[in-house]
Order: sequence, then structure tokens, then C-alpha cells
Amino acid sequence: MAVGVIPYPPGIPIVMPGESIGAADGPWLTYLRTLQEYGHLFPGFAKEVEGTEEMEDGYHIYCVKGASSRTMGRES
Repeated sequence: MAVGVIPYPPGIPIVMPGESIGAADGPWLTYLRTLQEYGHLFPGFAKEVEGTEEMEDGYHIYCVKGASSRTMGRES
């Protein structure tokens, strides 16, 4: 992650900058998709999630892509 992700309420970070957010079907991204769906089901009562940008197709989070093992090793 390049930024922290902080849902409000309660305002407690769930992912800190530099921490892995996990798999696409993991708990953190599932939680964020649930918050997004809640906002669509109850307009005007959407949850604010600091560290994300909500666009037409959902929340977007700035992150850093990890290097593959090929680029980390020495080239011959």
C-alpha cells in the first residue's frame, strides 16, 4: 500500500502505508467492497473511507506493486 485506509466511523486504520492489503478475495478488500455496496444500497449514508477515491466503478486505492523475483535477482 502507498496510503493508509481508514474507514469512518470508527476512524481506526485497517491498513497502514507499506502494509500488504492481501489477496483480492481477502478480508480487507472484501470489507471495502461491503462498505461500497452499503453506500449504493443506502444513498446519503455511505461510509467515508480515507485513503480511497470513490469513482463510478468503485473505490480506488493508491498502492505500490511489488517487484517480481526476476527483477530482484541478478541478471546474467
